[in-house]
Amino acid sequence: MLRNRSAAPADASAARRSGQDRPEDVIGISIDWLFESSLVRLNRWRCREAASGITGKRQQFWRVIGFVHSGAYELRSPRGTALIDPLRVAFLNPLEPYQTSHPCGCGDHGSSLIVRDDVLSEILADHRPDLAEAPTGPFPFPSGPCPTRAFLLHRSLLQELQGGVEIDPVLVEETALQVAGKVVRAAFPGRWRRRSAPASPARRELAEEARRVLVREFRRPLHLADLAPEVGATPYHLCRIFREETGFPIHRYLTILRLRAAVEALARGEKDLSGLAFDLGFSSHSHFTFAFRREFGLPPSRFRPSRSDLRRARI
Repeated sequence: MLRNRSAAPADASAARRSGQDRPEDVIGISIDWLFESSLVRLNRWRCREAASGITGKRQQFWRVIGFVHSGAYELRSPRGTALIDPLRVAFLNPLEPYQTSHPCGCGDHGSSLIVRDDVLSEILADHRPDLAEAPTGPFPFPSGPCPTRAFLLHRSLLQELQGGVEIDPVLVEETALQVAGKVVRAAFPGRWRRRSAPASPARRELAEEARRVLVREFRRPLHLADLAPEVGATPYHLCRIFREETGFPIHRYLTILRLRAAVEALARGEKDLSGLAFDLGFSSHSHFTFAFRREFGLPPSRFRPSRSDLRRARI
């Protein structure tokens, strides 16, 4: 399972101001972190409350999008009160006091998505610039709908993170931003202004420059927070433009580059698959094998280019 505990947390200053620096300290909640980078964080949580009444005040250290997988709870915040169930997400602001209760019974559990504040504000500003700088932050209300597509993407990502198969951090970050975008969009129904995105030399050049960086650097571990500054863009803007201009999400393009290079190495007779995996930027032999099998239909250990393969390729 991929973890990056050395990375700075999103809005780490809030944690420092609180005098605590680990979210396991949130009262009444047990948290298992699945992924942590400087851009996004994902966790599974379980409520430890045994009584259904209103809890004491507590606070989160970051701006949280909270999903419920089972059960429900009532969220009481300065921005209002809302029942959070599997069809709704909670919006929690950093250091904002809130309380919960359990009118439907205790034992609820779920997961959280934390996106760095500047990226979350950019997602909102892309369609609703009038709300991006609101005093309450990107979320003027305590909850919003959880659309089916966001729900499925989020749960699939959690399943991958918990499945014991290493995942490229770019894939995790890119998928998490997709989930956040769909949730934020659903929170403002009927009031979105879709910006036109005409083809332009600047957009094409941004995508081309990103491709240059990927081709040059694909052998090392990459994060969106590292890639975006190299091309002079924000992570969210880069993800959107790259997909629109190339037809690929960044993580997919990066993986294909690595796998095509693997085919070349295997064709030359490379036998050390673990060494090849690490040389190509994969986090482990198993990660490499999983990606190779998914792309080509067989594991790298069985890939042996033959003359018949060559003849078929020339037809």
